[in-house]
Amino acid sequence: MLIALPLITWSQEKVSEINFAHLYDPQEELFLQYRMIQHPQNGKLLVLELELNNQSTRPDDYKVTFMRANTYDDALGSIVQPSDSVFLGRKEQSYFMGYRFDNYPPLIIVKVTSRLSGLSFYQDVRTSDIHSFMLKDISGNPVIGPYLKEGKYDILAPEPIEVTYYDHTFPPARPPMATDPGNVPRTMEVTSTFRLDTAYDHIYDEEGLYHVKTNAGPSNGESFRVQGPYFPEYVTIPDLVEPLVYITTTKERQKLLSSDGDKAKFDQFWVDMAGSQENARWIIKNYYQQVTQANSLFTTYKEGWKTDRGMTFIIFGTPDQVIREQDTEIWTYLPGDKLPPMTFKFVILQSPYADRQYSLIRSKSHSNGYLAAARFWRDARPMDKR
Repeated sequence: MLIALPLITWSQEKVSEINFAHLYDPQEELFLQYRMIQHPQNGKLLVLELELNNQSTRPDDYKVTFMRANTYDDALGSIVQPSDSVFLGRKEQSYFMGYRFDNYPPLIIVKVTSRLSGLSFYQDVRTSDIHSFMLKDISGNPVIGPYLKEGKYDILAPEPIEVTYYDHTFPPARPPMATDPGNVPRTMEVTSTFRLDTAYDHIYDEEGLYHVKTNAGPSNGESFRVQGPYFPEYVTIPDLVEPLVYITTTKERQKLLSSDGDKAKFDQFWVDMAGSQENARWIIKNYYQQVTQANSLFTTYKEGWKTDRGMTFIIFGTPDQVIREQDTEIWTYLPGDKLPPMTFKFVILQSPYADRQYSLIRSKSHSNGYLAAARFWRDARPMDKR
């Protein structure tokens, strides 16, 4: 069980000086995420998921502390103790805990310290990003992320909820040097609406975006996605072709789509582009691994690979530094043998469909680095050392 333990002293490091890059590194020893929920029985609750990548580790190998802050310019130092904690479940190597506090500052900084490695992992919790309902899977475990796979779920809410369903296909992110606004529809056509009076054992079997409204929730509502059984991975040829938009030409993608799902033609495309079967296997393995990770990390109202952060992650990998401020998130890639140093700034926008919608500030200055990285992918040249 995850127990909150206080530390004796803290440095005067500001919240805006914490490097959050570990949240996007699939090789780290743990993955940390949260959801603020207005629980029908337990009130306002911070639900924390700790996913351990090492099968031999247990929650007791980590200690969890909470620090209060009003802004991202505040220094760490003031510890806030939860008034209560409850174990909410376990799914494989993921452990779920709920924490309640007597007072909720604007920011709670969660620090998880490994007793084995000595490393610390942070998560910034904006306590105003509170959800009026709680999703639970058939095993009773909370759903923390913004998407769920097709299946049966409970929605715990204090009152009936109104749901609007959109079977809408969102476009992929534009390249980081594309300064034109692009041809993005500003409206979505409603597919259906329904009401959940008893929100238990509800089956979601249609992929798409679900927008939920309750009298107790935000006035503009909140959302989650439903995806197919293999998500965040893709297995069909059309699904595999779509994310290639970042490293292929329109003509190449049209050729792939016209193959009518012929796997032999799909495989031959990669061999022709990469120059050999060995290179093709390398690209397929590593590129789609990035797509899968982007879907896991950045899915919001649309699939993660289509988001600005997902596109950047797929092409450049895990950033060396991630700095979060009130309205921005800044990714920095250090210089290497193959690419110059690069910095990407994402602005947080308000949206009824995502707690935090991140929009990349595009610049023509990103062109050389992006095109070089795309060429490395096409040539099957690893960028581990950039």
